[in-house]
Amino acid sequence: MIFLWLYWLLLLSCCALAAFSGGRSGQWGCAIMLTGSGASLAAAWANPRWTDAPFLVFWVDVACSLAFIALALWSPRYWPIWAASFQLVATLFHLARFVSPHVSPMVYQALQTMWTIPLIVVMALGIMLDHRRGL
Repeated sequence: MIFLWLYWLLLLSCCALAAFSGGRSGQWGCAIMLTGSGASLAAAWANPRWTDAPFLVFWVDVACSLAFIALALWSPRYWPIWAASFQLVATLFHLARFVSPHVSPMVYQALQTMWTIPLIVVMALGIMLDHRRGL
């Protein structure tokens, strides 16, 4: 539960940073994260115990991965490459669960969601460095 509060605190702080001092890349990155987080939350309510690999959350993560890859290709900044990498790793944990369904639901949820914190940290650092350099 504390992870969820930490996640939303970091995400909303990063989005506020992007709104006030971020460029287009930061704003698009936050839009991807907010949309993906809201859609993942709605999809996770369909399977709150994470007993089966939630296919809706998987497809939300695939869409977010593709959006971050597109942002990394479009943006002249470097941090979207890192963000896309973290999101892609989180998405790949779904595939691991599909291949090996005997993995504990708690372990699956922890491994799948733990990559969001470094993603947000990289995004916030990238936005701050871009702002500092006047980009």
